Amino acid sequence: MSLGTRSHLFDDFDELTGDPETIDNVPVITPNTVLYIGQRPEDDAYVHHTRIQDMMEQIKQKGRGTIPGDLPREYLRDPAIRQMIEKGLENGDFKDTTKIAQWVDIVNKRDVGFDYLGLPPLRLVVCQAQKHIDELLDSIMRLGARPAGVILSGSPLMLDEAILNNEAVRKTLELCDHLLAEEIPTLGICFGMQMLAYAGFDAMCEYLTNPMGYNIRVARTKPIKFVPVEEGARQMIFGSWLVKWTKGRDPIQRHTRSRTLGLELHSMALPFPHPLIPSENVLAFSSRTFRPTWRSSHKDELVEKMIEVLKVGAVAYGTQLHPELTPQLLLAFTYDPEIYKFLIKEGHDVRLLREYLKSFIKKFERDPFHAGARYGYNWVKYIMLPSYLRDLQLNEGLLSSQQDDIAALLKLLEERGKRL
Repeated sequence: MSLGTRSHLFDDFDELTGDPETIDNVPVITPNTVLYIGQRPEDDAYVHHTRIQDMMEQIKQKGRGTIPGDLPREYLRDPAIRQMIEKGLENGDFKDTTKIAQWVDIVNKRDVGFDYLGLPPLRLVVCQAQKHIDELLDSIMRLGARPAGVILSGSPLMLDEAILNNEAVRKTLELCDHLLAEEIPTLGICFGMQMLAYAGFDAMCEYLTNPMGYNIRVARTKPIKFVPVEEGARQMIFGSWLVKWTKGRDPIQRHTRSRTLGLELHSMALPFPHPLIPSENVLAFSSRTFRPTWRSSHKDELVEKMIEVLKVGAVAYGTQLHPELTPQLLLAFTYDPEIYKFLIKEGHDVRLLREYLKSFIKKFERDPFHAGARYGYNWVKYIMLPSYLRDLQLNEGLLSSQQDDIAALLKLLEERGKRL
């Protein structure tokens, strides 16, 4: 089975930027800036890449000698897995921003053709909340800089009452309030969605725990599998996950199925329905199903639903899915000694997780916008891009032909966004 990572869709885009601009000091925000705000304490956009890279280096160093006890031996026995990881490292596919840069470049070069029209293309700029939040607040809130869009990353942090005392988190929530009030296109991913939900609805996430009195989780696979769990214990969601759309119609849903798989990696979630979040704002949800015992029937099942895609404002969306990650990364994580031990501790069947992810990869190779990745690209194309084009229309220095081109593009995007 092939476990490659690059799709033929990008063969015509040999000049994809791939490496966005990174900020060392003061963020420079222009009207065509797509601002990616990393919310991890580490070097956010590249921390996954670095972790996998370090792990592979360990294996290479120990390959001819004794294998350390905490390194899984199957790495050295499965050439397909090793080849997949080495290829992913080479292509930069384990970096958070690689796929986002591809979405931006496809919009720039294929969907619009900014260079041909003589208009400034979108540019992806990466910064970190821990390092740059004061400068971001100063630039956007005090000086009035208006980026084309803002993407809030995921984080290992948990958005509970305690984390609200974290200075960077508190200030990022201030920024979220401003982005919502000024209707600046915003996409929150995982922890980023949770922050938008708190800023927009005052809704706080809950830890994912197995319900009391239930010892079996029902995995809705083909065939259905029954996974033993420890009642009352926390258990993160990891890997591929089935997501269902609600009955609403929104441009971010374009080219997506009513039931689809996404990539998830989180320990907290917003329950659905939620007392503080209007149901019409929930665009997609998922569910966990439990039974008391092996012998219980479907009549005894408990179903818990959680919000997966959320519309927070006119142009602000959140997704619990990770559209910027790849199934190859999550599969590689299952071989990381530390993550492997954590998954086992939480009661996961790692072998089953690997089966799901390998199946996901087959679909992902045929369609690089499969599942969650489509939501991210749709946000760039159908939410952020029209907002940027409307801002461009306000430029009095544009030629009449450029104004006509922008008007035609906006009409086309509006029509396509309605055809789901």
